[in-house]
Amino acid sequence: GLSDIPVGRAALGLLRAGGAVVPFVLFALTRAGRKTFARWRVTRHLAEISAIAWNILTSRRAGGSIAAMSIVIHLMTVLTAWFAAKAIGSPLGFVQSMLLLPPVVLIAAVPISIAGWGVRSGAMITAFSYAVLPDSNGFANYVLFRAGAFPTAPVSGLACMPRPRSEAP
Repeated sequence: GLSDIPVGRAALGLLRAGGAVVPFVLFALTRAGRKTFARWRVTRHLAEISAIAWNILTSRRAGGSIAAMSIVIHLMTVLTAWFAAKAIGSPLGFVQSMLLLPPVVLIAAVPISIAGWGVRSGAMITAFSYAVLPDSNGFANYVLFRAGAFPTAPVSGLACMPRPRSEAP
């Protein structure tokens, strides 16, 4: 598997470390570093964005809603990949899907390709091989997984469109 290759082991370690450290760095920036970063013109916008994000995420109503939606979205992603695996007869289990899909989505978010294509397929194939599943299952699962995104993309886009604010009486 991937952990047998030194570069793969290093990449997985870096991914784990980044996934663990980045949220703390962002929260530290919003709390402690906000005043320092607001002094410099280059980082002033980052400080403003982090202050807004901190206020939204720590509010009970918005923060709870965002957390709940995030969990639901990740579960739907995992379920979609698991259903795609079942459709092709892959032995991918639900728990394996829960463990393998979040890193695939995280890797696909790295902005080195157009919409994650290529990176995501490579990550999915690698994840399947890491779980000792056939590479062909990983690629077929990836194709079904992405094909399922096409019909849902317009619905998602409509849900994200801004709505006109209603004026208070």
